[in-house]
Amino acid sequence: GGGGGGGINGSLAANCPGGENNDNEGQGDGSQTQSNTGKLWWYGHASTPGTEELIPLEDPNEPLSCRRVVVGHNVAYDRQRVLEQYALKPSPRVAFVDTMSLHMATSGLSSQQRAKWQEVKAQVRTARAKQEAQAALDEELDPNEQPSEEPSWIQDSSPPSLKDCFRLWARGKLDKAIRDTFVTGTMAEIHEDFQNLMAYCAGDVAATHAVFHAALPHFLCACRHPVTFAGMLEMMRAYLPVDQSWETYVSDAKAMFERENRMIAERLCKLAEEAWPKVDDGSWKGDPWLSQLDWTAQPQKYTKPRYKKDGSYAKNGEPRPVKGQKLPGKPEWYKRLWVQPKGAPAGRLDLSLKKRAAVLLYRLEWVVKSSETESVAYPLRFHDEHKWGYLVPKEATHKGPGPVVEEWTEEASDHVFVQLPHANGPRSKVGSPFSKDFIKYIDDGTLRSQFAEVRESLQAKSNCSYWASAHERIESQLVVWEELVGRSQLAGENPGVPTNSEGAASRLGAIVPTLIPSGTVTRRAIERTWLTASNPKRNSVGSELKSKVVAPPGYKFVGADVDSQELWIAAVLGDSHFAKMHGSTAFGWRTLQGSKADGTDLHSVTAKILGISRDDAKVINYGRIYGATEQYVKTLLQKFNPHLSDDDALDKAKTLYKETKGARQGKSYVGGSESAMFNRLEQIAGLNKPATPVLGCQISVALQPQKLRRNNRAAQSNLYFRSRVNWVVQSSAVDYLHLMLVSMRHLFSEYNIDARFCISIHDEVRYLVADKDVYRAAFALHITNLFVRSMFAAKLGINDLPQSVAFFSAVDIDHVLRKEVDLDCVTPTNPDPIPPGETVDVFQAGQRVGWTLAGQNE
Repeated sequence: GGGGGGGINGSLAANCPGGENNDNEGQGDGSQTQSNTGKLWWYGHASTPGTEELIPLEDPNEPLSCRRVVVGHNVAYDRQRVLEQYALKPSPRVAFVDTMSLHMATSGLSSQQRAKWQEVKAQVRTARAKQEAQAALDEELDPNEQPSEEPSWIQDSSPPSLKDCFRLWARGKLDKAIRDTFVTGTMAEIHEDFQNLMAYCAGDVAATHAVFHAALPHFLCACRHPVTFAGMLEMMRAYLPVDQSWETYVSDAKAMFERENRMIAERLCKLAEEAWPKVDDGSWKGDPWLSQLDWTAQPQKYTKPRYKKDGSYAKNGEPRPVKGQKLPGKPEWYKRLWVQPKGAPAGRLDLSLKKRAAVLLYRLEWVVKSSETESVAYPLRFHDEHKWGYLVPKEATHKGPGPVVEEWTEEASDHVFVQLPHANGPRSKVGSPFSKDFIKYIDDGTLRSQFAEVRESLQAKSNCSYWASAHERIESQLVVWEELVGRSQLAGENPGVPTNSEGAASRLGAIVPTLIPSGTVTRRAIERTWLTASNPKRNSVGSELKSKVVAPPGYKFVGADVDSQELWIAAVLGDSHFAKMHGSTAFGWRTLQGSKADGTDLHSVTAKILGISRDDAKVINYGRIYGATEQYVKTLLQKFNPHLSDDDALDKAKTLYKETKGARQGKSYVGGSESAMFNRLEQIAGLNKPATPVLGCQISVALQPQKLRRNNRAAQSNLYFRSRVNWVVQSSAVDYLHLMLVSMRHLFSEYNIDARFCISIHDEVRYLVADKDVYRAAFALHITNLFVRSMFAAKLGINDLPQSVAFFSAVDIDHVLRKEVDLDCVTPTNPDPIPPGETVDVFQAGQRVGWTLAGQNE
């Protein structure tokens, strides 16, 4: 191929080293270094420092039949910097294959296994080093000490970084020390060591090449159906168009966030200034909050006086304040908060909600319901071991949801210390009551302050919580504007259509998400910003993020949410195993016939059993399907309702499991509405090589029972069992997504529909479609859902399909990206409601296109 990109066996292998778990290099000033390998040669691309530059990989003069595959480890990083990937109409010449995804699908680790893998590897390294040292000293080895041995699952798996993958797949070692030059070095240092740095890049390309050639055959063996590989290729075409409103959104959210933080800091400083003078009269001693601060104070020190013989002061002999004494007379807690930046003329208080003193200055208290109509508020206290909590009288009937630490009765023998409830359960301690998990307690008044102005600060904290957690990811998005790639590339056939309020053509741009198509052991895609974006909330700064993805002139977003996707998959697995008939189990029938309107759907029934909201019940239901225990449900119930006692929460969880999962008899569950479903999931999870029932994709070797056994001990094969149950449902959902993507790609091509894949977020998929084809694309989505559900049913031995699940309940047609077309996306940073889009069911879509996908001219 031209430009040194002939590639390996007709492909182009591309790789660029950088942050953790991706080996990509980049300079803070915008320069880049990329290296690629060809069959007979390799080449590198170094951009000019301080310039925006994209890398062309295609020759527009080549025929469309000339195809290349770009292979890389976390190849989405490379794709972000390829010129042609920002064209609205994607080229069929280039596809991207991610070796990290190939590895995760076949030999990746679950989140529960990563720490154990690291621990065992460290133990083995230590044991082998000891043996080698003894051998070197010619010492006699201890006959009782067995040679170091790794379990089979650890030998055959690894974390996803290129260094670990190269060690696993190619039995080689990579020295990554020189990479720091790209991260912390200057341009002068890079110029000076350029040859070695490029050699390092070339070495990473060779390593990626080795991983690719070793991992691909394993992947194609473990995931034999061609739809799986084709679906992953399609996901690597993700594309998000934006316009000039993106820059306004970022700047407005940033300004509002900084303004709210300044307000919080100013109010804290005011409280600190009002509190510290109490050091003189000791009034802090009776205050349950201020008494927890360190009130030690050093008085002002003076120089020793010098006198004349007559007893008067000598010249300049008067006592003078000693220089350099920090804030004399101020309490110790105040002095710790005082900073004086280097070169600044004066010091200042450094106070924010991250400081422990902020909780005490705010006089925060935790409200515990003592009855249906009464409640008691307890001042928050900090304990060095148990962190934040509060003191409650021993005789109190209701002590709150957190664990009670009875042995801590430091000041009052008739009180016990109760830890604040942690989202991860009673074993975890709360380091800050201002963390995002406590926002809901601030909103509902469980965590409160006596000061009105403090309540405003707490509300400001709540309002800014989303931007505080997401702003770095949002602000670091690589947006490529029309000035760099040309407006015609971003606007398709409508480059001059006016769209903004002034009637001028809006500035167009695009984002290529750094999406890893198989980033987890369940083969789900991961991406740090777009796949984790929440829906907009009226009081949440910047939460309208997704709506800032705007269709260019002449295009619309067309997409749909798969209705109860994972619930339906779990239900049809149970139905097929029980009687080969849809709805033959209670769970299956409820999934098909249950109605949210009359309270008979699964989530509404669970909500009634537990006495919680339907949204909270949804979280618990999915958790149960993924293998959650009664104890986990108890923790969730207390998270949803912090006033629920331990016993009441556990009783509710046991009642739910008795009515749904049933009772255990031998290896099966009986007597519950979901017993058949759980029996089938556990049966699949218990196979030596569990595989998805539809596309037959095998689980990672790290979770295969035959790899988990050690010394033929059957009990070992039950390790990480809940992870395997979770995998059956979630990996089947990935099969569903891949089937949808491949079906839509086929229908677009077959019927000449002007559309491209935009993004898939969990159970929703979105396409960018030309206005003239939006209804054909909507009808294609309905047909695709019919195809995919039919294939699922047929593969499970059920040769019919209820109409209630055959088609989407609605397909969305919209000009912005959002969960529902009628969300107005009003937030503090977006006060003007966004006009609604349109939804069409299968009958409306079919009527609009004459019940055919063929266009009028076909």
